[in-house]
Amino acid sequence: MIQRSLSIAAAAMVALAMSVLIGAPRGVVNAQDARTVAIDGNWRADLNRQVANSAHWSWMLRRVERQGDNLSIELSIRNNATTRRPIFLDPEYMANIALIDADTAARFPLLSVSGVSDQLLEVERSKSTSATFIFRYPEGAKSVRFNSSWIAMFMQGAASVIAVEFPLDLPPPEARAI
Repeated sequence: MIQRSLSIAAAAMVALAMSVLIGAPRGVVNAQDARTVAIDGNWRADLNRQVANSAHWSWMLRRVERQGDNLSIELSIRNNATTRRPIFLDPEYMANIALIDADTAARFPLLSVSGVSDQLLEVERSKSTSATFIFRYPEGAKSVRFNSSWIAMFMQGAASVIAVEFPLDLPPPEARAI
């Protein structure tokens, strides 16, 4: 009698577990639905993708976020050199940094930037610094290209201009609604 009660209880637990597993889906069903939700409003994507590299520097795309009419792009700039080195944006960075629509070549200018400017920014060896670029959201664009120029200083005053350009889907496949 006790063994039969345990068998019935075990069967009831299995039936309950199966109904939970097979029951009606809750929330997002598949990736396409998740992308549809992200397109409809604000979204955020944490990417951690290397987008540019030079002998002494590397740029990682950390985050892309849509907040209302603005698109925020966060880059991490890493000094891979054996010494501390300065880096900065070209003096006309507000006019030169832009998002460019891949289909129409329309330019979406930079609204603001934080973390870096046209002033020297000293970055310790093997360390990173972050920069956040804010643009007006390019309505209707499915893909854009981020375009910027950086100036890296070397020993004895020598400098190098490094173009950092990369494509970006809007929204990225990794985006989640916020």
